[in-house]
Amino acid sequence: IAHDLRTPLGINNGYATLLLDAQAPLPPEVREVLARMLRNGEWMLDFVDDVLNLAVLKQGREALSIAPTALGPLLDGVLERLRGLAEPAGVRLERTGRIGAARFALDRTRVDQVLQNLVANAIAVSPRDGTVRLIARASGGQIAIQVRDEGPGLTAAEAAQAFTLYPSHG
Repeated sequence: IAHDLRTPLGINNGYATLLLDAQAPLPPEVREVLARMLRNGEWMLDFVDDVLNLAVLKQGREALSIAPTALGPLLDGVLERLRGLAEPAGVRLERTGRIGAARFALDRTRVDQVLQNLVANAIAVSPRDGTVRLIARASGGQIAIQVRDEGPGLTAAEAAQAFTLYPSHG
């Protein structure tokens, strides 16, 4: 199944790269869209790898890759990849907080995936002209990251089920 997903993504990324590298002049907005397509395609290839790694984790073999990581570029990358989702929905994306240039020991791929899912969900529930904020704070060698949106929030019943594995919808 990985091959079935990776091949078309690789082909799309190849075409986007060819067009970006072409000598023919392209309007700036077309170049921007192609660059975004390429970044998102690369993210999707990483996602396919993540799905395969999840299968390994479910088998009881841990596949984390912890390394010192600059948090600022990671957060900026999440927001940049999701601008294509936010802009048509009329949602602004902002990053706030004080993290400085410190590096933190984390699995960049896993943290990126979690943040991307949280921000994408926040965009989905935000009203037009709303703002999704990715807030990061560092203190004493630890980090705290929040995703805030202006959506309706959860009902009491939904909140009670929020951390239940596979809640039933009825």
